Amino acid sequence: MKIPETGAKGNQYSAAEVELLKIEVELFLKKNVASQAEILAKRSKLFFPPAALEVFFRNKERNEKIGQLLQYLLAFLAHAPESADSPSKGLNPLEQFRELIRYELDLLLEADVKKAVFNEINQWGSQNGENVWDYQERIIEKNRELNELVITGAGDSANIFFTLCLVLEHLCLFWFDIKQGDMRRIRSSDMFMYKLARILQGRCRQTPES
Repeated sequence: MKIPETGAKGNQYSAAEVELLKIEVELFLKKNVASQAEILAKRSKLFFPPAALEVFFRNKERNEKIGQLLQYLLAFLAHAPESADSPSKGLNPLEQFRELIRYELDLLLEADVKKAVFNEINQWGSQNGENVWDYQERIIEKNRELNELVITGAGDSANIFFTLCLVLEHLCLFWFDIKQGDMRRIRSSDMFMYKLARILQGRCRQTPES
């Protein structure tokens, strides 16, 4: 698979580059929120059949989950999560991060997502029907493989966090593969998640064991 070079630097980013990335992600999040609000305002003035409303709110939920994932990744740049964070309030950032990732993994099994993947594969030109159905098996296997990795993360919080970032990285690589590494067609959110996950993995490696 052709990995976009701008996303392949891993933890090789300088402090200035990380700060620039944070600014880009924050701007993306603000634009995404504003866009969703604008779309919702327009929709509220029109009548839509139940099926169209279902699609709209499903997409809205997915966009919100992506936004939450990016917000967690930004927060973790400043402070790595610990399983004991704010126990009195029942707040566990590490578990919340895990659940957001599991949500993204389970989207692979949604009918409209699988259809979008098949449409991408059919556009490759050199692929035939058998390859498309082979890819359906790959989607199911990818979901199973990454979900197993999510729940097997064990040990201290640093090891669990590293594993979760690794899962997120591999999920992004799956989508890069679908888009054949074409930077013009890769979603900005996937590229941001990939870069942030790689940077945070690098920081986990650099953290001395206690």
